[in-house]
Amino acid sequence: MGKLNVAAMKTKLDNENSSSGGFNADYDKLVQGKNIRRVLWPKGEKDSFYSEGYLHFSLGAEGNKVVTCPKTFGSKNRCPVCEYVEELQKSKNKDDKKLADDIKAKRRIYINVINRDSEDEEEEPKVLPIGVTILKGILETICDADYGDITDPEDGRDITITRKGQGLKTEYSVLPKPKASVVSDTLTADEI
Repeated sequence: MGKLNVAAMKTKLDNENSSSGGFNADYDKLVQGKNIRRVLWPKGEKDSFYSEGYLHFSLGAEGNKVVTCPKTFGSKNRCPVCEYVEELQKSKNKDDKKLADDIKAKRRIYINVINRDSEDEEEEPKVLPIGVTILKGILETICDADYGDITDPEDGRDITITRKGQGLKTEYSVLPKPKASVVSDTLTADEI
Protein backbone atom coordinates (compact mmCIF):
# COMPACT_ATOMS: atom_id res chain seq x y z
CA MET A 1 0.00 0.00 0.00
CA GLY A 2 1.24 3.50 -0.90
CA LYS A 3 1.91 6.30 1.56
CA LEU A 4 0.32 9.69 1.05
CA ASN A 5 2.78 12.52 0.40
CA VAL A 6 1.32 15.27 2.60
CA ALA A 7 3.85 17.87 1.40
CA ALA A 8 2.80 17.26 -2.22
CA MET A 9 -0.86 17.57 -1.21
CA LYS A 10 -0.10 20.91 0.50
CA THR A 11 1.52 22.16 -2.72
CA LYS A 12 -1.54 21.08 -4.73
CA LEU A 13 -3.83 22.85 -2.24
CA ASP A 14 -1.75 26.03 -2.46
CA ASN A 15 -1.95 25.89 -6.27
CA GLU A 16 -5.73 25.42 -6.18
CA ASN A 17 -6.15 28.28 -3.71
CA SER A 18 -4.08 30.64 -5.83
CA SER A 19 -5.87 29.87 -9.10
CA SER A 20 -9.10 31.58 -10.12
CA GLY A 21 -11.52 28.75 -9.47
CA GLY A 22 -9.17 26.20 -10.97
CA PHE A 23 -11.16 25.74 -14.18
CA ASN A 24 -9.59 28.53 -16.25
CA ALA A 25 -6.11 28.36 -14.73
CA ASP A 26 -4.47 26.84 -17.83
CA TYR A 27 -6.79 28.37 -20.42
CA ASP A 28 -6.13 31.45 -22.48
CA LYS A 29 -8.87 33.92 -23.31
CA LEU A 30 -9.31 36.43 -26.11
CA VAL A 31 -10.08 40.01 -25.11
CA GLN A 32 -11.74 42.77 -27.13
CA GLY A 33 -9.46 44.10 -29.84
CA LYS A 34 -6.21 42.56 -31.06
CA ASN A 35 -4.82 39.37 -29.51
CA ILE A 36 -1.40 38.17 -30.65
CA ARG A 37 -0.79 34.44 -30.28
CA ARG A 38 1.68 31.85 -31.49
CA VAL A 39 -0.13 28.66 -32.45
CA LEU A 40 1.95 25.66 -31.38
CA TRP A 41 2.71 22.54 -33.40
CA PRO A 42 0.92 19.19 -33.02
CA LYS A 43 1.53 17.38 -29.76
CA GLY A 44 3.35 14.04 -29.80
CA GLU A 45 2.68 11.96 -32.90
CA LYS A 46 -0.48 13.82 -33.89
CA ASP A 47 -0.71 15.48 -37.30
CA SER A 48 -3.12 18.26 -36.34
CA PHE A 49 -2.50 21.33 -34.19
CA TYR A 50 -6.02 21.32 -32.73
CA SER A 51 -8.41 19.00 -30.95
CA GLU A 52 -12.16 19.25 -30.67
CA GLY A 53 -15.01 18.12 -28.54
CA TYR A 54 -18.63 18.81 -27.68
CA LEU A 55 -19.92 20.57 -24.58
CA HIS A 56 -23.36 20.97 -23.02
CA PHE A 57 -23.88 24.44 -21.53
CA SER A 58 -26.59 25.92 -19.27
CA LEU A 59 -27.06 22.81 -17.12
CA GLY A 60 -27.84 22.52 -13.41
CA ALA A 61 -30.38 24.26 -11.20
CA GLU A 62 -28.77 27.67 -11.79
CA GLY A 63 -28.09 27.02 -15.49
CA ASN A 64 -24.36 27.64 -15.05
CA LYS A 65 -22.91 24.12 -15.33
CA VAL A 66 -20.97 22.85 -18.34
CA VAL A 67 -20.23 19.19 -19.06
CA THR A 68 -18.37 17.39 -21.82
CA CYS A 69 -20.66 15.35 -24.04
CA PRO A 70 -19.65 11.64 -23.91
CA LYS A 71 -19.99 11.57 -27.71
CA THR A 72 -16.76 13.58 -27.79
CA PHE A 73 -15.02 10.28 -27.09
CA GLY A 74 -16.94 8.24 -29.65
CA SER A 75 -20.24 8.50 -31.49
CA LYS A 76 -21.48 5.24 -29.95
CA ASN A 77 -21.25 6.60 -26.40
CA ARG A 78 -24.63 7.22 -24.81
CA CYS A 79 -25.34 10.79 -23.66
CA PRO A 80 -28.34 11.41 -21.37
CA VAL A 81 -28.30 15.14 -22.14
CA CYS A 82 -28.48 14.52 -25.91
CA GLU A 83 -31.35 12.09 -25.29
CA TYR A 84 -33.15 14.73 -23.21
CA VAL A 85 -32.57 17.31 -25.97
CA GLU A 86 -34.23 14.94 -28.48
CA GLU A 87 -37.28 14.67 -26.21
CA LEU A 88 -37.48 18.45 -25.78
CA GLN A 89 -37.26 19.03 -29.53
CA LYS A 90 -40.36 16.87 -30.07
CA SER A 91 -42.37 19.08 -27.71
CA LYS A 92 -44.72 21.76 -29.02
CA ASN A 93 -43.88 23.98 -26.04
CA LYS A 94 -41.69 27.00 -26.98
CA ASP A 95 -39.87 26.90 -23.61
CA ASP A 96 -38.93 23.25 -24.19
CA LYS A 97 -37.55 24.07 -27.63
CA LYS A 98 -35.54 26.99 -26.22
CA LEU A 99 -34.14 24.79 -23.46
CA ALA A 100 -33.23 22.15 -26.05
CA ASP A 101 -31.33 24.79 -28.04
CA ASP A 102 -29.55 26.09 -24.92
CA ILE A 103 -28.33 22.70 -23.70
CA LYS A 104 -27.68 20.85 -26.98
CA ALA A 105 -24.07 19.80 -27.59
CA LYS A 106 -21.94 22.58 -29.06
CA ARG A 107 -18.66 22.00 -30.85
CA ARG A 108 -15.54 23.44 -29.24
CA ILE A 109 -12.06 23.54 -30.70
CA TYR A 110 -8.86 23.78 -28.65
CA ILE A 111 -5.40 24.91 -29.72
CA ASN A 112 -2.15 25.27 -27.81
CA VAL A 113 -0.78 28.81 -27.95
CA ILE A 114 1.70 31.19 -26.42
CA ASN A 115 0.16 34.53 -25.48
CA ARG A 116 2.36 37.30 -26.93
CA ASP A 117 0.30 40.19 -25.52
CA SER A 118 1.51 40.33 -21.95
CA GLU A 119 5.10 41.38 -21.31
CA ASP A 120 5.12 39.87 -17.82
CA GLU A 121 3.55 36.62 -19.08
CA GLU A 122 5.93 33.68 -19.17
CA GLU A 123 6.30 31.85 -22.45
CA GLU A 124 4.12 29.12 -21.09
CA PRO A 125 1.80 27.21 -23.42
CA LYS A 126 -1.89 27.66 -22.73
CA VAL A 127 -5.00 26.09 -24.19
CA LEU A 128 -7.13 28.51 -26.19
CA PRO A 129 -10.74 27.50 -26.87
CA ILE A 130 -11.76 28.84 -30.29
CA GLY A 131 -14.71 28.71 -32.63
CA VAL A 132 -14.98 27.63 -36.23
CA THR A 133 -14.39 31.15 -37.61
CA ILE A 134 -10.95 31.36 -35.99
CA LEU A 135 -10.10 27.79 -36.98
CA LYS A 136 -10.99 28.54 -40.62
CA GLY A 137 -8.81 31.66 -40.53
CA ILE A 138 -5.84 29.68 -39.19
CA LEU A 139 -6.38 26.85 -41.70
CA GLU A 140 -6.64 29.33 -44.60
CA THR A 141 -3.34 30.87 -43.52
CA ILE A 142 -1.62 27.47 -43.28
CA CYS A 143 -2.96 26.42 -46.70
CA ASP A 144 -1.72 29.69 -48.27
CA ALA A 145 1.66 29.02 -49.93
CA ASP A 146 2.87 32.48 -48.83
CA TYR A 147 2.66 31.43 -45.16
CA GLY A 148 2.67 27.62 -44.87
CA ASP A 149 3.20 25.96 -41.51
CA ILE A 150 2.77 28.82 -39.05
CA THR A 151 3.23 26.33 -36.17
CA ASP A 152 6.88 25.59 -37.04
CA PRO A 153 9.07 26.41 -34.00
CA GLU A 154 11.85 27.94 -36.16
CA ASP A 155 10.06 29.45 -39.17
CA GLY A 156 6.47 29.85 -37.98
CA ARG A 157 4.51 33.03 -37.51
CA ASP A 158 2.47 34.72 -34.84
CA ILE A 159 -1.12 35.58 -35.69
CA THR A 160 -3.36 38.44 -34.68
CA ILE A 161 -6.88 37.40 -33.72
CA THR A 162 -9.15 40.43 -33.59
CA ARG A 163 -12.30 40.23 -31.49
CA LYS A 164 -15.12 42.75 -32.02
CA GLY A 165 -18.57 42.83 -30.45
CA GLN A 166 -20.26 41.00 -27.59
CA GLY A 167 -22.36 37.88 -27.16
CA LEU A 168 -23.98 36.57 -30.33
CA LYS A 169 -22.73 39.62 -32.26
CA THR A 170 -19.05 38.84 -31.63
CA GLU A 171 -16.91 38.74 -34.78
CA TYR A 172 -13.40 37.38 -35.18
CA SER A 173 -10.72 37.78 -37.82
CA VAL A 174 -7.29 36.15 -38.18
CA LEU A 175 -4.27 37.86 -39.71
CA PRO A 176 -0.77 36.32 -39.82
CA LYS A 177 2.26 38.44 -38.99
CA PRO A 178 4.31 39.24 -42.11
CA LYS A 179 7.63 37.97 -40.72
CA ALA A 180 8.51 34.45 -39.64
CA SER A 181 10.02 34.09 -36.17
CA VAL A 182 11.26 31.54 -33.66
CA VAL A 183 8.73 30.45 -31.09
CA SER A 184 10.92 31.54 -28.15
CA ASP A 185 14.19 33.31 -27.53
CA THR A 186 14.59 31.70 -24.10
CA LEU A 187 13.07 28.20 -24.37
CA THR A 188 13.74 25.37 -26.80
CA ALA A 189 10.90 23.67 -28.66
CA ASP A 190 11.34 20.63 -26.38
CA GLU A 191 11.00 22.82 -23.27
CA ILE A 192 7.80 24.35 -24.61
